[in-house]
Amino acid sequence: MLRVLVTGASSPLGEAVCRSLKQAGSHVTGTVRSARAGWSSPHVDEVQLLDLEEAASFQHLTGSFDTAIHVAAASTGTPEQLMRVTGMGTLHLVTRLEALEVPRVVMVSGMDVYGAIAVDTVGHLTPPRLQKPYGLAKWAAESYLLGMTPGMQGVSVRSPAILGARHTRHFLARTLSQMVAGDPTIRAHSPKHPFNNAVHEDTLADFLVKLAAADRLPDVQALVVGSTEPLPLEDVLDRLARHACYGGKVEWIADGPRPFNIDLGHSLLCGFRPDPMFESLDRWLKALP
Repeated sequence: MLRVLVTGASSPLGEAVCRSLKQAGSHVTGTVRSARAGWSSPHVDEVQLLDLEEAASFQHLTGSFDTAIHVAAASTGTPEQLMRVTGMGTLHLVTRLEALEVPRVVMVSGMDVYGAIAVDTVGHLTPPRLQKPYGLAKWAAESYLLGMTPGMQGVSVRSPAILGARHTRHFLARTLSQMVAGDPTIRAHSPKHPFNNAVHEDTLADFLVKLAAADRLPDVQALVVGSTEPLPLEDVLDRLARHACYGGKVEWIADGPRPFNIDLGHSLLCGFRPDPMFESLDRWLKALP
């Protein structure tokens, strides 16, 4: 039985990871912030308290683990808070996992590490540029993971929009919320852009679990994930509009961030099994109220 530590177990993705691990027959230890003391889940065998922003908190992390899946991070806050929680928190975690002799760590990162994207297709070798504070904090976390002692393996998975009922911060979720609220006009750009920059939380969780169970992690800093069979962005928003029974207008504008696609090639070689874009959307929308 695989013994797995999952940080951020009470987060939307953390819960999906724990659920996938239990389905695979693993023993799951989940960490939550002290503010969530008393939290429990049928998919977690043991809960430990861990506050990423407090270095002393990591000394209370105990146990014997075959692997760790690092989901916990801060997505909002000042640049100092983001770096303290997401960047330095990962450094403290790696240091503690080294002391506990955990051989493998899989970390959840994000497309924000690329910063201002100026290419048509993004893959695991695309260099980052002009990052904002959140991307810088994630890049620091990835770098700390790579700085582990010899013999300890680590890899990050850079995710785009995660589709799940409790994921609300990305572009698609915000747009759907506007439609449900009945905003008269929603502005978007690049209607013909073939969009695959989203992944369902269960698909991502299953891939993280597969990596965590591997005998050898990929020899790269990070992998990228998304969906196959991209849809024109206008078709994506049309699906959202039909779900929300939206009666307003989508105004397509010329300016805006440069659109890009995600190259899944290397992740496919590492066992990633993505869904077509329309299936990712439909699984998400059908699970919503």
